[in-house]
Amino acid sequence: MNTNKLKNLKTNFINWIKFNISVPQDLKVKGTLKNNKSLLFFSIIIFLFGLALLIFTFFRRGFSKKATIEFVYYAFYMLMGLILFPWCLATRKNPSKLTKNFIQPIHAGVLIFLLDIFFAFITSPNINVYTILVCVTVIIPTLFFVEPVIYNPMVTILLFSIMPTIYKNYGLSTVFNDLLFIFVINAFSLRRWKSLVNDYNHEQKQSEYIQTIDKELALASNVQKNFFKHEQTKFSDWILATYNKPMAGVSGDFFDIYNQGENLQGLGIFDVSGHGISSGLVTMLVKNIIYTEFYKGLNDNLKIVLERINQNVIKEKGDVENYLTGILIRLEGNNVNLVSAGHALPILYKAKEENIAFIKPSDQVAYGAIGMRNVPVNYAEYNFTMEKGDELILYTDGITDAKNEEDQTYGKDKFLKSANRNITRPLSTQVECIISDIKNFTQNRKQNDDIT
Repeated sequence: MNTNKLKNLKTNFINWIKFNISVPQDLKVKGTLKNNKSLLFFSIIIFLFGLALLIFTFFRRGFSKKATIEFVYYAFYMLMGLILFPWCLATRKNPSKLTKNFIQPIHAGVLIFLLDIFFAFITSPNINVYTILVCVTVIIPTLFFVEPVIYNPMVTILLFSIMPTIYKNYGLSTVFNDLLFIFVINAFSLRRWKSLVNDYNHEQKQSEYIQTIDKELALASNVQKNFFKHEQTKFSDWILATYNKPMAGVSGDFFDIYNQGENLQGLGIFDVSGHGISSGLVTMLVKNIIYTEFYKGLNDNLKIVLERINQNVIKEKGDVENYLTGILIRLEGNNVNLVSAGHALPILYKAKEENIAFIKPSDQVAYGAIGMRNVPVNYAEYNFTMEKGDELILYTDGITDAKNEEDQTYGKDKFLKSANRNITRPLSTQVECIISDIKNFTQNRKQNDDIT
């Protein structure tokens, strides 16, 4: 029974060491590099401090017996600097190799400093030296990444070794204070170390979580791209060029093409509110609804078709708060039937007149978007003709709302000027040039919305 208890105690102790004191190699490397930045500076300062005091003592006391003790004391400071500086430089060049060693630069620095204090206290026991010892032993685990499995025994052994001198000069009460201090500093060092380990583990979990999210976002983006992929862009009377750039992996914008072979029957562009995965999922839900209703309503008024789409989207998405704006277009020969559900009206270019402008809002009373529960809608309808060479530029507000580093908005005027400047180029080149103009305007500012 006693043997089992001992085994359990041993196992529990090893597990406690494993989970509270031992750390992964990369955390050691990270901690060692962090220590080195401070230790390099510290080694120079401590060397110069020792040298200055050594020179000062020489001019003040010469080579007297008392001065010799101080010389040795200050020489230890210089020695610490001479050992730490090259060691830190070597560790900086190859941290992985040296952090595998049991004794690292920080441990050497602590050991030399403690020996220096020990020497000073034994040769000349005074409260100032003891105060320095107490302050330094508290500061080291606070400022540095120092392992308690090495640091704690160092401090404990040193303090126990000077206890006879403490008792002789300051009495039993100071010895008890010293014992209490040993307990407190060891507990503090362990707690500080455990905090560093916990922070590291939290960072690792957070990093793994972010990597998982990034992978899932990349997968979702790939699925969405394949879902909305359109192989055909050339038809008997029409040619299309498109561009879609999500703000964050998955797009809340989408366009759709409705055709039978070479006959282009219609198209649509839609912008779901919000960004990221939630809006991306809504695009995949509503795409099927719009596609199905468009073909079911080929003989119905397009405005009624869009109203049916609205009702179906509200029903299917349930409590999801995202809504969408959009434009649905039906093409019959040269006739274009366009219905807008709260979406920005497109640019129309008439080749014969060489005129380019945004389609002007009609006098119709129009309100509402798609997918907003308990919100009445009345969509605006437009009918016009297009001849050979004419162009219709549909877009989402990620273009006009794009901002530069001065927080200025790209706006409709710049967009129209860009479209006009490139209108004679091949269609795909026009799209590339417009996007290039937007990027030149926004400069290094991060994209703040999906762009289509």
